[in-house]
Amino acid sequence: MSGRSGVVWPAILIVAVLSTLLAACGGGGGGKAASSSSSTARLQIRDQAAQLRVKAAADFAAANDGQALALGDTVKTNGTGFAQVDYGDGSLTRIDSDAQFTVTDLTTAGQAQRVVGSLDGGRAWSNVKKITSSDGRYEVDTNVATASVRGTHFDTDCRAASGSCTFTVVDGTVAVTPTGKTEIALNAGQAVIVHRDGTVERLTDRTLDELRTDPWIAQNIDLDGGNESSGQSSKGLHTDDLAGTFKVTRTVTTGNSSVPAGQTDEYTATVSCTGSPCAPQSQVWQGLELVGNEIRSTQQIPGQPCPDGSPGSYTADSVIILRVTALADRGGRQVPTKLEGVQTVKAIDFTCQVPNEPLTLSLVADRQG
Repeated sequence: MSGRSGVVWPAILIVAVLSTLLAACGGGGGGKAASSSSSTARLQIRDQAAQLRVKAAADFAAANDGQALALGDTVKTNGTGFAQVDYGDGSLTRIDSDAQFTVTDLTTAGQAQRVVGSLDGGRAWSNVKKITSSDGRYEVDTNVATASVRGTHFDTDCRAASGSCTFTVVDGTVAVTPTGKTEIALNAGQAVIVHRDGTVERLTDRTLDELRTDPWIAQNIDLDGGNESSGQSSKGLHTDDLAGTFKVTRTVTTGNSSVPAGQTDEYTATVSCTGSPCAPQSQVWQGLELVGNEIRSTQQIPGQPCPDGSPGSYTADSVIILRVTALADRGGRQVPTKLEGVQTVKAIDFTCQVPNEPLTLSLVADRQG
C-alpha cells in the first residue's frame, strides 16, 4: 500500500476505560446529600481474590465474602478478581478485575437509599432498582462526568490510560453530565465517551445483541437474569492484554484514483505495555487507546509526497477502529488472538494535482506466537 501512494498508514487503537462510581444520592455528585440514618453494604467475592481497606487504614487486607462495607471502605480486585457490592434496596455494583471502588457515602433517607462511591480505574456494572421515592437517586461520578439514574442497567468503563470514561446504557435512561457542561440523556443501546478535556464522543447506537458482543456486558446481563454460571472476571480486553506482535492484513475496500479497491498488503504491528495502568505503545499503531472492547488509534501523517509524483504534498489523518473477534487463555487471562476493523485515511492540507479522495480499508490482525 505504500508503493503507489508513498504512505505507510498506521493503525489506530482506542482503548477507553471508564471508571465508575455508583451513587444513590439525592442532591448532586460527590455524595453530599443529607440523610436520616447510616446504612451498610455487603461485599460478594464472585471470582478470585479481593482486598479491603477500611476507612482511615493505611493498608489493604484480604477481604471475606459476605463482609459488611461501611462509609469510607475501599474494595480492590486483583488481575482476575471480580467483586460485587450489594445495597439495601437490591441495587448493586459489580467491579471487574484491576479496579478499586470506595464507598464515599452510604445512607438511608426515608424509603430511598442513597449510595455514593468512586471507582478508581477499571470497570463497573450498575444494576439500579427502579426508584419511586422523590428522594431516592443513584449517581455515578467519575473524574470526567456524572451519571444519574432512577432505575437502569449500565456500564461505566474508565480503563483508558488517557483518563477518558465510556458510559453504555443497556436498559433504561442515564443522564451523563460532563464536568462543567450540560446533561446528555442516554437511552438503551446508546453510549458516549467523555474525554479528560471535556469533549464528548457519541458512539454508534447498538442493539442488545450487539451490546452482548462485549463479554463483560454479556455476562452481567446473564447475571442480572439469574445465570450464576457467568460469575467470572471479565473476559473482555484489558490494556495489558494488547502487548504482543500482530500480523496485519489490510485490504482497500473504497479506493481512489491512486489506490484501487481490492489492493491488499501485510505488515507487522508490535505493541508494548508500560506502567500501571498499562499504557500501550506501538511504532506502527500510534496513539493507542482501549475504549471498551475497541482498540483505536488516531494519527496525523505529515509531509507526504503526491502519489502521482507531481509537485506538492499532503498531510493525512488516519483512524483505525478494531474489535476483538477471538480470544484465548494465556496464564489465566483471556487475551485477543484476532482483531478486525476498519481504517480510514483522509488527506488534509492537500496541494497535489490528483483528486483528493479518501480511502477506506478493512484490517485483520492475527496475534503471532
